[in-house]
Amino acid sequence: MKVLKFSAPWCGPCQQLAKNIHKFEVAGLQVENINIDDEPEKASHYGVMSVPTLIIVINNNEVERVNSALSEDQLEILFSRHGFSI
Repeated sequence: MKVLKFSAPWCGPCQQLAKNIHKFEVAGLQVENINIDDEPEKASHYGVMSVPTLIIVINNNEVERVNSALSEDQLEILFSRHGFSI
């Protein structure tokens, strides 16, 4: 499982999400951080219209997308649904 995290430095909810997702990264979750200002073509490719956006990818297929800053508890539920637990 890989998580694509689309964000921007000017986005307050993105900064909160970054803090909340950090413990999962430390535990081994593969997270690709994508700044939409630096990589607009990647955001366009994935159809990202707002930030923060998380896209869960398994075997190169998008399996779930969330467009909000989730709490640590919400992230834990989301990731465990796809087989990642800490």
